[in-house]
Amino acid sequence: MSVKNSNHLRKTPTTIRLSDDTITAMKVASAKEKKSVSAIIEELFSQREHRPLRQSAPHGSLLPNNKPSAKELQKAIADSVAQHLLTSSEWIADAISNIELYRYGESIFGDRIHHFEEEKKFLAEKFTPWLIKRILWHVGNGKNVRLVIDSGTTLNALFPLVARALRREAERFPNLNNLVILTNNVAGAECYMHFSRIPENALTPFGSETVQTLSDYIRCKLLPGTIQTRYVALIGKDTNEALLAEKAQADEAVFIGLIAGNWIRIDKERRYPIPLAREDGQVGFKETMVRVCDELYLPSPLGKLFVYHSLGEINDGLLKRGSPRYREVSIEEDKIRKINLVSTCRPNKRNILFTHSECVRTAYGISCLDEDGLPNSNTAIQDMLATVFRFDKWADLERKHQIQIEFPHDYTQEELFMGTFFSV
Repeated sequence: MSVKNSNHLRKTPTTIRLSDDTITAMKVASAKEKKSVSAIIEELFSQREHRPLRQSAPHGSLLPNNKPSAKELQKAIADSVAQHLLTSSEWIADAISNIELYRYGESIFGDRIHHFEEEKKFLAEKFTPWLIKRILWHVGNGKNVRLVIDSGTTLNALFPLVARALRREAERFPNLNNLVILTNNVAGAECYMHFSRIPENALTPFGSETVQTLSDYIRCKLLPGTIQTRYVALIGKDTNEALLAEKAQADEAVFIGLIAGNWIRIDKERRYPIPLAREDGQVGFKETMVRVCDELYLPSPLGKLFVYHSLGEINDGLLKRGSPRYREVSIEEDKIRKINLVSTCRPNKRNILFTHSECVRTAYGISCLDEDGLPNSNTAIQDMLATVFRFDKWADLERKHQIQIEFPHDYTQEELFMGTFFSV
């Protein structure tokens, strides 16, 4: 079950597992007090009082026929959560990863790590399993693979998921050490390192009897360069040359790139996504990625996509509202069909981005997808164009709340801006 904080704008749903008896008791209390289960849970977590349960079943679960009040469920919920944490170790890796990213978010990324937070996490959860299958397909065909991961908060969300999936596959799929991760993403690399050092995450690779850490078996190389505090990244001439050197040393390998942009412009003539970035160093590294990689994937929230607007129009609209000027990442002609947009759609008409979502779908001639709609792992990159996932999470919220979520930058919440660029 999911427990949601009443502040829809900043907090993400947290999943907890309750015993069957507790769930039954909650339903009874809900009917008795004529309140929704969500309302009861919110009250429970806001209360500071504690009153012992009148009667408990074995192991501390509530007896359904007790018809407990909402207050009496507090201990049962706490006990159920505690029991889950004691019996499952997976949450440890999640906690470590989240703590690291949170620390960076508070000290460097600031509020930007919370922009489109749930949508970024959703994209990572949907796209990562397919990405791993793609890597396994290449490795299974005798290829060495280099996974190049760009900086930015959108791609940070992938690191813990990629690490967990690779650890699992390494024990049942041969030669996965033919994969090397290359990144300029400092926060992501440290997340990978911390995941690897947790004893529970040690692995015995397929065909081996030796226990190893994930980072020892599947190497992750942090590319050298100049520290860029704003994005917790390394950029500059050294970074670009290091990536080019990796390409020269492993020219026969398949280079798969995950690239990000502050904004994304979808070109009207040729319908391909173009990342936009502020600084020369960011643009330079992304252009090196485009040059080096055989296939590129560009995960992006829907609200960061400009459809059929020129760079001049975009900069004019943003500059008027106090935003800095952006530059395009130059994409060579032979790489245009090798960049696959990965985003979301809003098929529910109550979403304020419904019309904008339709514009994106029309631009690519695609429909909203679920897990079964993903391309096969052996599909040629030039046949993919774009992958979009159904994301209707905000449809039932009031318009003002949707605006705050879909347009987290204050300067983009003006009616003229939203109407001109996002059909709101």
